[in-house]
Amino acid sequence: GPYTYSWSNGTSNSIATGLAAGTYQVTVTDVNGCYVEETINVNGIPLSPAPVITLVNDSLYSSTGVTYQWNFNSSPITGANTNVYPANQTGIYSVTITDTLGCELTSDTISVLLTGIDDNGFNSNVSIWPNPASDFLQYELNMGQNHDVAIVIENILGQRLFYDELGNISSISQNVQVANYENGIYFITFIIDNEKFTKKFIKN
Repeated sequence: GPYTYSWSNGTSNSIATGLAAGTYQVTVTDVNGCYVEETINVNGIPLSPAPVITLVNDSLYSSTGVTYQWNFNSSPITGANTNVYPANQTGIYSVTITDTLGCELTSDTISVLLTGIDDNGFNSNVSIWPNPASDFLQYELNMGQNHDVAIVIENILGQRLFYDELGNISSISQNVQVANYENGIYFITFIIDNEKFTKKFIKN
């Protein structure tokens, strides 16, 4: 005949779902009032550790995950979905990953204060995007007056991959194909009247 079920967490179905790790008792009773009691141990799935961010030369590196989403001042950064992000603004960063079980985990925040590499006065006149780049890197200069300009792209080992003399110009907007570059960190240097101004970008 039919049975009734009484679980120690209050469930009265034959199957208990959504159980946290722990010990549960179930009593199964038939129509004659005969019953049996069982104790069941449920082992929880261990949680992955939260990601850890390492800061190296203004680039942020996440510990391993399946997917990545970098955040700046608590808001997601569009397109920042690899384990490395080149911090291009002073502020507070974090990373949210998913693990192999599909769980989302967010790191502690890290404060980044950018100094040094972008300090020679042309910072507000030079833009590069997208960063990270996949197929091309677009750059734009708006300097207000003419300067002799050349650009160089180097990898993290200092090997020159691209060089172009742009001549005596005040502004320009064009792109460099980077589709054949290996994934990693690169530096684009604008040589403006013999002064070097470097920005970092990531190819992915």
